[in-house]
Amino acid sequence: MDQPTKGGHRNRGSLTTASLTLVPLDLKNSAVESPTLAPKAAWGSRVSCCRMSRISRSMASKAVSMSTVCGSWALGAIFMRVKPNEHRVRSIRVVHIRVVADDEDMTQHPVTLAHEARRYLHQHPGIGFAVDQAGEYIARICTSLGWTVTRGIGGTGVVATLSRGSSPRSIGLRADTDGLPITEATGLDYASDNLGAMHACGHDGHMAMLVGTAATLSASPGFDGTVHMFFQPAEEPGTGAEAMIADDLFARFPVEAVYGLHNIPGIPEGEFHVRSGPIMAAEDNFEISIAGRGGHASAPHLVIDPMIIGAELVLALQSIVSRSIDPLHAVVVSCTELVTDGARNAIPSTVTIRGDVRTFTDEDSRLVEQRIHEIAGGIASAHRAGATVSYSRVFRPTVNDSACVAEFAAAATSALGEERVNADCQPITASEDFAAYAREVPACFGFLGTGIISAEGDGATPLHSSIYDFNDAILEAGIAVYSSLVRSALPDRTHS
Repeated sequence: MDQPTKGGHRNRGSLTTASLTLVPLDLKNSAVESPTLAPKAAWGSRVSCCRMSRISRSMASKAVSMSTVCGSWALGAIFMRVKPNEHRVRSIRVVHIRVVADDEDMTQHPVTLAHEARRYLHQHPGIGFAVDQAGEYIARICTSLGWTVTRGIGGTGVVATLSRGSSPRSIGLRADTDGLPITEATGLDYASDNLGAMHACGHDGHMAMLVGTAATLSASPGFDGTVHMFFQPAEEPGTGAEAMIADDLFARFPVEAVYGLHNIPGIPEGEFHVRSGPIMAAEDNFEISIAGRGGHASAPHLVIDPMIIGAELVLALQSIVSRSIDPLHAVVVSCTELVTDGARNAIPSTVTIRGDVRTFTDEDSRLVEQRIHEIAGGIASAHRAGATVSYSRVFRPTVNDSACVAEFAAAATSALGEERVNADCQPITASEDFAAYAREVPACFGFLGTGIISAEGDGATPLHSSIYDFNDAILEAGIAVYSSLVRSALPDRTHS
C-alpha cells in the first residue's frame, strides 16, 4: 500500500513522464524564475520531461506551482511526486497554470478558477438531490462573477443567468452536480470527505467547465442575448432533469436550445465527439417473479420448480434481440440478478429475475416490454407456474437535434481545430437524463475525450470506478468549446 509523505502526497514506485501543456501568457511585469526547461512547441502541444532536479522535497509535498518560461509561453507543474529519501522529482502531474502579474486576481482567471472549483467539488460530493454544498459553492462563484443566480429549482438545482446586448435570444448550458454512492479509493489529497460518496462520473469536471465558461463570458462576453446555466442534481438516478422541468424550468428560463457535455474515457484526450439523432440509449428495468411450489430437493416430482423456469427464461429472453428486433437496431437485454427463497437441499417456491434493457427508440422499448411479458407468461404456463412482470423506464434515449449538432460541432471546430472534432460518432449504450431536456426543446449532447483506456491499466480510468478522477487537462478544452458555442449561437452583430 502506498504510504503518504510528510506533506500528504503518496509515493509511486515507477518513474512516469509528465505531460506539460503550454499556455500563452502576457509576461509584462510578471516575476518569473529562470527556466529549467526550454521547450519549443505550439499552442496545445505536449512536452515531456521526467526530472526537475532543483525542486525540493518540501515543495513537492505541497500543491505549489512552479512556472517555467520560454519566450511568451509558460509551463505549469503541480503535485510533484518524490521518491523516499531522494530530493528529486520522480513524476509530475501537470495542470494548466498561467503566470500572472502581481496585481492580477488569479482566482478569476477562467482555467485556474475551473481547476480550483473542480478540486473543491470533487472533495465535497453529494448524492442525488443532496447536493446543497455544491449548489452553495456554484451560487457564490457565479454571483461574484456577475451572474444572476436562482436556487432551489427542482429541489436543489441552480440556474445562473447572464444577459448581454439587446437580443431576446437565449440558450441553456447544462452540468450535472451529483456523485455516486461509491467509496473513493484514489488516495488523492482532494479525495472525497463524504464517506461512501464520490465523483466517479466526472460531474465535478462538468460543473467546473461551466464555472470557467461563466468567468470567460463575464470578462469577455462577445455575445448578444441570454445564457442560462443549468446546474442539475440527481442525474445518476435519472430524476433530476425531470424535477427541474416540472418546476417550470423552461417557463422561467426560456431557451431556444440546450447543450451539454460529458467526459468520456475511451476517446482521445481533448477530442469532441457528437452526432445527430440518438447518441445515448434509454435504460429500462424489469423484474419477473415466478411462483412455483417448493419442496425437498430429493423429491423434484412433487414440486413445481421455479429454478428450471428461471433458467429457461434467462436464455429465452436473449432471443428478443436476435429474433424480435430489427437486426439494424441496437438493443441490449441483460438479466443481472436471480434471487430465490430456496436452500441447498430445498427447491424454492419463488424465483425473481431482475434485469436491464437498453434501446435507442421508444418503439423498440415497447417491443421488448411486450416480448418479456409474452415469454415469461408462456414459459411459466408451460410448467404449470405463474409469472408476473413489472417494467419501468428510468432513462429515455438522448436524441440530438440536427441543427443543434451543426452549431455545437462548428463551435468545437473553431475552438479545438477540425482534427479534434468528430461530428458523426458512434452512439453509446450508456444512458443520460439530459434526454428529458431534448424531449422538451431542441438539444445537443456531446462527448469530450479524457484519453484512451489501456488494457495494461496505464491509460484513462473508466467511469464509475472507485479510482476514477476527472482529467483536469480537458478543462480548458471544455471551456473553449462552451464559450465558442455561446458566441456563435448568440452572435454579437455590433462587433461583427
